[in-house]
Amino acid sequence: DGLFTHLKGPARAVAILRMAVEAKDHTRIKECMNELVALGDAAVVALNDLVNAQGEAGLWAAEALARIGTPMATTALLDTLEQIHEGQYKEDLGRRIAGISNHDSWPVLLDTLVQTGDAAVARAAGASLAKMADTAIVDEIVARYEGAATQAELDRLAQLVGSIQSTKASDALLSLAGDVTSAPQDSLQQAAIDALANVGD
Repeated sequence: DGLFTHLKGPARAVAILRMAVEAKDHTRIKECMNELVALGDAAVVALNDLVNAQGEAGLWAAEALARIGTPMATTALLDTLEQIHEGQYKEDLGRRIAGISNHDSWPVLLDTLVQTGDAAVARAAGASLAKMADTAIVDEIVARYEGAATQAELDRLAQLVGSIQSTKASDALLSLAGDVTSAPQDSLQQAAIDALANVGD
């Protein structure tokens, strides 16, 4: 620790995390993770630098950012994921992002899902949204579907609805699925029916 006396706050915690990962000191890693998550947005910049450096410590930093999960942390992770070249690290990073569960971040995730040209980013944002979806999120997806300008947007939004796994979305999905006795009106209604099979409550 004497090495890090010149560092303060998040920079110090991130430096110790990097060292703990190199030393495979799991107790220390856990302590650092808890400390960094508790720091919240104050830790985002230092953690994101470590994510950009890649490697195992980068994935721990991404995990910390995903647990923080605020709009600031989520935006940083999604931006970084978009810039990283295809490969194992990008896939692993996408899996961390898929674990974001902070409900405050759904508007950032949904905006990114609709706008990104990067398939890995769209997948990660969609996976996170599918797990946290509730009535507010489904209502916004429907509004965006109705106002979508391109077929790609329509497909992405319908795919998102079809992948919802959250029981909190059940009521919204039921009303979207509508009168299931008639043929589905559009791909969104069909997606809602598919999602109800996933949610299965």
